[in-house]
Amino acid sequence: MSENSQVERSSQFWNWIFLSVILVTAVTLAAVHMPARIKLLGLYSILFGLIVGEVLARLSISFKINADRKMKVVVFAFLLASQVGLAVESSRMYNQSMQQAANDPTQMLLQRVMTETESTGFKAYLQHRASPLWNLDQTWTIAFWFIEILVASAVGTFWFCRNRKTTLQNSLHKSVSEIDEPSPVE
Repeated sequence: MSENSQVERSSQFWNWIFLSVILVTAVTLAAVHMPARIKLLGLYSILFGLIVGEVLARLSISFKINADRKMKVVVFAFLLASQVGLAVESSRMYNQSMQQAANDPTQMLLQRVMTETESTGFKAYLQHRASPLWNLDQTWTIAFWFIEILVASAVGTFWFCRNRKTTLQNSLHKSVSEIDEPSPVE
């Protein structure tokens, strides 16, 4: 492999990293603003991981980057960071809505009830997220969230690898069939 080829591949990889950061951030911010009703515990994180894995797979194919072990680790890190970013920003929005409810006189009674049962902060947000299913201690909700983001990141990485392989095989099959077909004679 020539030195120019290695420089070009490295340049493509860093361009892919740069564009991936932008796209993953955009998808994460869009996901944060989804209605709370569809943010089902566990399922939403996995669906989010699948979407990000698909976006990264298609982007890596368009940049013609080989999916080696380093690439899979980078994808897993992107997914993990985006899951953490999703939770942190959702927590910020939750805390902001709690503050707005505290300042609204019509919400005063509701706020008194909420402050008796819930506090603010990241741990409180995680506990609030899990509360419709079960009442867990904050330590357990953090452990559950950590497992949730690891599983979702692993599923997204698997999806990235699977779709990359499938898309490449389909494009290779399509290009071979186009070569085999004779061109129409006029």
